[in-house]
Amino acid sequence: MNLLEKPAKGERTYDYFEVMDYIDEKYNIDSRNYGNTRLLRKFRQQKGFKKLQKPRISWEDYGDAIEKRAYEENVHVYQQEMKKQQEAFNLWKEENEIGREEYLDFWHWLIDEFDEGIYSGSIIQFPVKEYLEHQETPTFVKEILQLLYAEYQEEIMDFYIYL
Repeated sequence: MNLLEKPAKGERTYDYFEVMDYIDEKYNIDSRNYGNTRLLRKFRQQKGFKKLQKPRISWEDYGDAIEKRAYEENVHVYQQEMKKQQEAFNLWKEENEIGREEYLDFWHWLIDEFDEGIYSGSIIQFPVKEYLEHQETPTFVKEILQLLYAEYQEEIMDFYIYL
């Protein structure tokens, strides 16, 4: 069973981390290390590797021993394939003389943008559409915001931050 559920808005806010975990998983990105996401895309295109979906199961379904074994086997296959892809990715980076990927962290960008306004328990009004249209918004941020906007269709999102 797939547990990937789109986080809903609470009384008036979204939980920032739930939303970003959802975006990361649904679109197979890593918003905390987007430079690596870009390199992986290029590698997969050139080498023909497919994106892997992590096996998921709900706790309700986990009680059945047969389903548990099937899930554990899926996890084992996933881990083996991930290891194979990581080894091929590292070799590809060596062969193409690609050093360390550029560090692009959406969360750190957000903290820099909101200065002192982000702390545990804070609520921020995040103008998604405005940042998408702003020329000075970094490209990687716009790429992530396009996914966020496509998913939620909200020009301004209120995020609750709990650290």
